[in-house]
Amino acid sequence: MTRHPDPDPDPGSGSGTRARRPDPDPPPAQARELRLALTGAPPRTPGVVAGLAAAAGWRLAGTVALGWGYEARPLTGDAAGAAPEGRL
Repeated sequence: MTRHPDPDPDPGSGSGTRARRPDPDPPPAQARELRLALTGAPPRTPGVVAGLAAAAGWRLAGTVALGWGYEARPLTGDAAGAAPEGRL
């Protein structure tokens, strides 16, 4: 059995032939460009999302940090947390 040497005995050194993994958190401008390329539309700002929700009878109930720069923005239909009539 022929044994082949590892092409990069120390992957962290950058001295071998293995490609480095891309940065999991690209710069903001690059992330916006990527999102535009994937969806055909720029990302919506929190204010735009709140305006769309208000137009549909919902309101922002808070913000929850998810990590990596993402946030969840739960919506509610009234002070008690019920959905607007006829909606989920």
